[in-house]
Amino acid sequence: MLKTKNMKQILSFAISLVSIGSFAQNAQTVTIINSNDVAYPGFQYQYYTDTTTSNFDPGLGGTGWTTDFTSLLLDETEVLSIVDIAQTPLASVYPLADLVISNSNGMLGVAANTANAFSIVDEINPAFQGLINFHYTQPDTMLNYSVALYDEWTDNSSYYMSMYFGADPGNGTIADSMRLISTKQEHTIVDGEGTCITEAGTYTALRMLTTTTSTDFVEFYQNGTWVSFGVMGQSSTQTYTWWAKNTGLWLALCEIDGSTGEIMSVSRLASLTTTTEISESSNLPAVKLYPNPASDFITIESAINDSQLEITDVTGRVVKSVPINSTVTTFSVADLSAGMYTYTITGTNQKGRIQVTR
Repeated sequence: MLKTKNMKQILSFAISLVSIGSFAQNAQTVTIINSNDVAYPGFQYQYYTDTTTSNFDPGLGGTGWTTDFTSLLLDETEVLSIVDIAQTPLASVYPLADLVISNSNGMLGVAANTANAFSIVDEINPAFQGLINFHYTQPDTMLNYSVALYDEWTDNSSYYMSMYFGADPGNGTIADSMRLISTKQEHTIVDGEGTCITEAGTYTALRMLTTTTSTDFVEFYQNGTWVSFGVMGQSSTQTYTWWAKNTGLWLALCEIDGSTGEIMSVSRLASLTTTTEISESSNLPAVKLYPNPASDFITIESAINDSQLEITDVTGRVVKSVPINSTVTTFSVADLSAGMYTYTITGTNQKGRIQVTR
């Protein structure tokens, strides 16, 4: 639910998909999502959420379906921004991570986008550091790559939230801190492949159904050691998540109460935009490229002359070369297929991404 203030809960919409499991018989491989399709820095994602969704029908699995999310209500919005961790002080703290995701409430998710999976390594709330800290003891993998229709797998993940203040656990002894430990047991199946329509466009997507059981434990810090106070509660959810190639993060999500079957929220991608001028080196002239995403024409504003912009697809093949001979250059992308491309200004270190939509 995007109404939550906890980055873990927000990012959990994107679903915890860990450890590629065994291939089901007759698995199809029509749509494959890989690391080039997900979580690229320099982009900002806006999501719309409907929390009054009792009549929403996620539809059947399999193939050939179309789900239109644009008819849902707009109750809440959330904005996620992604930056390269090398541009932040967190790079030295998390050497295996490469991205930082921030939401509109200031929460930070430290992420790793590898060849095999996209995972949340840790989360940070700068406003509460030192009083309330979050820490992942087991990374929360949001998406495995190269999965196909009807693949399925299981996984466990965990994190804790620690609070530093005097607390009475109920036995008359004052503890100087406590922590809430949450563990998740999940089973995921890629149950469908079809078409999703959102405010951001129309996409071919894989749908994944995850059944999650969460268990919360409480511990108190007493006399130099953590003492368990037992299980505080257990809950279950079912989550449908729609993933599409080239969207950056998840495309849509439906969260269902596992005990009642009630739909709690439905979220979907509303827009995808660049967050900064695309410049990899601070001592080079900035390049502005817009609109992005684009369907027909793109304009480049740059102080660089007598250069060339090269556009490559996900395989690394150059699909278009555009001469830059003036401060403003406009070119067509109508001949390119919908998807995400990388561009480079030749002779410089400046590069970025272009999304083509239809």
